[in-house]
Amino acid sequence: MAVVWGFLALLMLVFVGMGATVLKMLQGGEPDDKPLGEPRLTVVPVALLMICVLLLGLAIPSPVASLIRDAAAFLEVRP
Repeated sequence: MAVVWGFLALLMLVFVGMGATVLKMLQGGEPDDKPLGEPRLTVVPVALLMICVLLLGLAIPSPVASLIRDAAAFLEVRP
C-alpha cells in the first residue's frame, strides 16, 4: 500500500509542476528586458541525462540486463 501512496504523491508532484508551468504561460509573458535563451548550466544536466538514456538504449550493461531478466522471471505468471 505504501507503493501506491508513493506513486500517487509523485504523480501529484508532476501535475503540480506542470500546472505551475502552464499557469505561468497563460497568465502573461515575461518583461521585455529579460535576455532571450537559457543559461548554459541549465541545459547541461538535461543533455547528460539524454546521453545516458541513449547509451542505455544502445547497449545495456550486463548487470542491468540480468536484473531485468530476473525481474521478468519473477513476475512471470505460471498456471
